[in-house]
Amino acid sequence: MSWLNRLFASWTVLVLLFFYLPIAILILFSFNESRLNIVFTGFTLQWYTALLDDHVLVRALKNSLIVAVASTLASVLLGTAGAWLLHRYRYRGSGLLETLIFLPMIVPEVILGVSLLIL
Repeated sequence: MSWLNRLFASWTVLVLLFFYLPIAILILFSFNESRLNIVFTGFTLQWYTALLDDHVLVRALKNSLIVAVASTLASVLLGTAGAWLLHRYRYRGSGLLETLIFLPMIVPEVILGVSLLIL
């Protein structure tokens, strides 16, 4: 392996550690026995049992999961059907429809460019 590949590999490892190490520390401290998460005093599942005993939060979690699954299924079905139809058939207005579909991907760059121009 060349020195450039090693440099890129080590940079990638550092970036991944930068992103995932705080998440790992957060997960570790979620099992902390102390009420203040400054010092790790011991391992406990007390906070997770307290979370599961709170019926309002459990109901909110169930509602969120139901909405997430329903919206994901609807998005996948509509998106797949729309992509298949746009790829398979050409009809009047398909160019306009493709432009409307790509518009949310283009607009942030345009806004950034105009903002930088104004700045």
